[in-house]
Amino acid sequence: MDVMNFLRIFDRAVSRFSLGLKRRLVDAEFMLCGSLLLFVAAVFAAIACFLWLAQDIEPYQAALWVSGGLAIIGGAVFFAGRFRRGSAYFQGSPDSAHGFTREAEEAVKVVEQNLLSHIQRDPVTTVLTSLAVGVVLGLLRPPGRK
Repeated sequence: MDVMNFLRIFDRAVSRFSLGLKRRLVDAEFMLCGSLLLFVAAVFAAIACFLWLAQDIEPYQAALWVSGGLAIIGGAVFFAGRFRRGSAYFQGSPDSAHGFTREAEEAVKVVEQNLLSHIQRDPVTTVLTSLAVGVVLGLLRPPGRK
């Protein structure tokens, strides 16, 4: 019965995760389309700026001014994105996050109870299984790593 309870909780967690993943994919598609349109607009704006500057100064100087301005704007966007990357966000209400945390804690308790009951029933097999898993993981470790 505990396993069925754990599987039910796990299924709810996966369905919430897949719903969040679908939302993020749709958001990414909109962001990609918007970014593409902004890129085309920036190219046309750069060309227009170059043509406007080329009327008053030499064309190579106009090209330098336009490329310098784009480099400054690109650097600002790059650094803004770099500092923003570290901030995580949760989409949904705080109540749903709390419910998910509670369900995860329940699932961990179920697994812990199952493991403890198995260890109490057959401690020798548990120790030998742990030893075998440790040896296999140790052999799979890349050479030179501690």
